[in-house]
Amino acid sequence: MNVQTLMRAIDELKTKDNLSSTTMAVIDDLRDLVREERSIDYCTLEIDGIDYRDYPDFCDAYFSRGFYTDGTELSEEDLDALNGTDLKYERILG
Repeated sequence: MNVQTLMRAIDELKTKDNLSSTTMAVIDDLRDLVREERSIDYCTLEIDGIDYRDYPDFCDAYFSRGFYTDGTELSEEDLDALNGTDLKYERILG
């Protein structure tokens, strides 16, 4: 089973009815562990909202798309996490 299939299976589990909060927490932890095992393909990261008049803040710039090295697209949650780092500024000014 590849990582992409495993992530889909984990996401499918979360849609089941009547899961206890403990089970949901275990599913979330499992998803996080699988996510940590993947590497981001930094060459695929796309940044939108760049306004050079807003230098050096670039407060409207954000990662809009990217992929892991296994070809799986980064989720909105993953992109939001990246947006909270200095990587955005490094990529813009790089």
